[in-house]
Amino acid sequence: MNVNINGSWVSPTSYQRARASVASMQEDGGRMSANDVLSSLQQMMPNWNISNNTSAFNGTGIRNIGIHPNVLRKMADDPEEMVRFKALVLDGEYTVPQHENWARQNGFEIMGRGTIIDRDGNVSSWVMGRGGGRGDERRSLLELPEEDRPSWAELMRQQLESLRENNENEARRLEDEGSTMSWRV
Repeated sequence: MNVNINGSWVSPTSYQRARASVASMQEDGGRMSANDVLSSLQQMMPNWNISNNTSAFNGTGIRNIGIHPNVLRKMADDPEEMVRFKALVLDGEYTVPQHENWARQNGFEIMGRGTIIDRDGNVSSWVMGRGGGRGDERRSLLELPEEDRPSWAELMRQQLESLRENNENEARRLEDEGSTMSWRV
């Protein structure tokens, strides 16, 4: 059964690992800084890219965690918060196989994945992948030689252009109806 720590639900395994880690840090004594907390997380999960950069799509591969410096300071000041956030970070370890399985079943290849803990302690994730289309569209892209396939940047540019077009069309429609709202992308 999951454990509730200050309003966050975590797995019992992550809770126990986090609690043990914090207890051993307390035995070592001394006050910790935010950098000490970050270093302890990096040592606890050496195969992960753990940083204080909370930008989405930061990092490469599927094991990226960005923790806002405010949260790192909160963890340094409050052992219970350190247990809470360490357990949340550790729970991220268990979601990787779930995301990979889902992606594989839906025709995606995960190119990058990460978790972000923002300045208020909210946890969110990002995933960047390739594929996943349905039917002929997906097959036709995959059948192209790799050098002829659109790059990720090109696909994002096309998506942004489409959004701009849709917003411009909506702005024109509203203008025709007499609305004074303006739209921008």
